[in-house]
Amino acid sequence: MKVIALKCNNCHTIIFSRARHDMRGCSCWSASPDNPGIAIDGGFEYCKVSHGSKSKYSVISNYDIGEISKEALYHDWNMQNDNYGLIMENEDTTRWYNCPHCDAGYPDQECICKENEE
Repeated sequence: MKVIALKCNNCHTIIFSRARHDMRGCSCWSASPDNPGIAIDGGFEYCKVSHGSKSKYSVISNYDIGEISKEALYHDWNMQNDNYGLIMENEDTTRWYNCPHCDAGYPDQECICKENEE
């Protein structure tokens, strides 16, 4: 199933609303006007985005949440199970080393070019 989702560029959380009155906030969301977070509401009926003055986010119009029905999403919200609607994205912790000699990037290791052997 595909949904409208938002990605918070501050906490890297992806959120979507499971049902009509399911207001879902990211990890850094608060009701303060200058908060950096975001929230989404409306489920499959409408899309309302709430955000603070310092919020930065991306809209993902066809985010694939896998094989799940609207009824199961509604039940998840209605029963307050909260298994869906909030996806914590792992930040990429790969360290990249760029060699000034060969202009190559190596993940998790330093450059291995001959110029670097000095």
